[in-house]
Amino acid sequence: MSDINDLNQEEQIKLLKLSLDEITEYLGETPYSTISASLWCLTHGVSSSEQDKMMLAFKRLAISGENSVDAFDKYEKVVSEYYDGNHLDIVTTQLISGFSNYSVPELKPLSNELISSLKLSFD
Repeated sequence: MSDINDLNQEEQIKLLKLSLDEITEYLGETPYSTISASLWCLTHGVSSSEQDKMMLAFKRLAISGENSVDAFDKYEKVVSEYYDGNHLDIVTTQLISGFSNYSVPELKPLSNELISSLKLSFD
């Protein structure tokens, strides 16, 4: 058996990413509840500076009282500046969930409400 230094950087990064995916799945990540906004950004090609900008915009919204379902479109607008893929509503919910776990705890009630409503609509 060889050690990590025998692997090229690409293989090391691939294994680290897979390890993080396994850990978040073990911790309970679901398609609509993200454990880590950073891992989401890594997976979707969002840079760390773009992630910081999203997090700061989310924090500003949450602190200003915009932390209810009625303000969801404002969060979607922030996400749309950095993500141009499909299912913007699901992606926004994932990022609210991910940010609420660490850097923007003010979003936890909104995250819980969104995840509960999504679970009901999928059941």
